[in-house]
Amino acid sequence: MVKNNKLCYIIIGAIFLALGLIVSPLRGGYLLIGDLTPLNMSSLVGYFLYFFVTYIFLQKYTKKRKALHIFIAMLVGVSFFDIPVRIIDFKGTYLTLLDYLIHLFGIISGYIAFISTKKNRYFIIPTCFICGILLSIIGNNIWEHEVNYGTYTGKIDYKEEINLRFQDTNSNVIPLQNFRGKYFVVDCWFSRCSVCFEKMPKVQKIYDKYKNNPQVAFYSLFCYMQDKQETVTTGKKIIEKEGYTMPYLAIDIEDPVLRDQLGIRRFPVVMIFDEESRLVFKGSIEYAGDFLKDIGLN
Repeated sequence: MVKNNKLCYIIIGAIFLALGLIVSPLRGGYLLIGDLTPLNMSSLVGYFLYFFVTYIFLQKYTKKRKALHIFIAMLVGVSFFDIPVRIIDFKGTYLTLLDYLIHLFGIISGYIAFISTKKNRYFIIPTCFICGILLSIIGNNIWEHEVNYGTYTGKIDYKEEINLRFQDTNSNVIPLQNFRGKYFVVDCWFSRCSVCFEKMPKVQKIYDKYKNNPQVAFYSLFCYMQDKQETVTTGKKIIEKEGYTMPYLAIDIEDPVLRDQLGIRRFPVVMIFDEESRLVFKGSIEYAGDFLKDIGLN
């Protein structure tokens, strides 16, 4: 009996380990629906998969075994590789930490639903589902924004003076201060960034909304790589070929103010400067659109 129980727990753990391996490719964007990000999909699919498999397994195997022991075997299985990898490379796996915790929450939710009374399940299961969905979508979006841009909402209060200097297609130098008196919006991108191109239709849409607003100056900022033989005009040719009409500026991707002072190392990223050329926003194009609405620019 003991040996059979041990074997059963090992098999359950192995199955939950396999479920993790099945879900993990979703983080790479192999299945996307609408505006959901890869992490949204991984968390949503993982949460509901772990919930239902947990509930079904507890129903099947608790006649001769304790539910708590089966529950622990599930947690061990899903964490068997995940936790060691995160310990070894915590920084590299930090972005997917919430996704992993949501998967654990799926198992915990299934366990709670199973041990609850039939009457309480009518409240517990919908509540768990709502929490799982909110965490998977809204929670992941906020978490991903903080990891990528260092802020949960994009809003920042940057006090230091910023001496950014851009270039136009004629290599004329244009300082940031030339845009004082307006909200200056720049979408930073580079030529080898696939996500940058995925986001450009949204950039174009927001530009179209504000292009006639005298309070806003909106530009596409191409970050060129000199070691790839790119010049200030490389990005202009790309966006024109793709049919985008945003005004265009360029800057060296290794510019010390851009890279070191402002910490622009992940792309795409939108920066918004206020009328005094102070940086007030750094984040995604989606959050940038919300920010412009929030400050009354319609």
